[in-house]
Amino acid sequence: MQPIGKIFKAKTETKKPPKYPWQETALEIIEYLEDCEKKSSIFKCCKQNERAARFALNDIKELNKPFTLYFLKVFNINKG
Repeated sequence: MQPIGKIFKAKTETKKPPKYPWQETALEIIEYLEDCEKKSSIFKCCKQNERAARFALNDIKELNKPFTLYFLKVFNINKG
């Protein structure tokens, strides 16, 4: 039989999955970027237009430029 403290500790270690698909995309982008200081901007981009955010992610991967400002620049060019 386990002590009750271990049972409660095990339950708090699990993370909730993202509620919306665009949140999952944003987390993937944040994980890829090296200098991700503007997380809220990336979440906003993915919420506005997930397709353009995916395109920007693929573009920065192809050009090997994992920087936040470059991602935002590519996103703003392609969101329209």
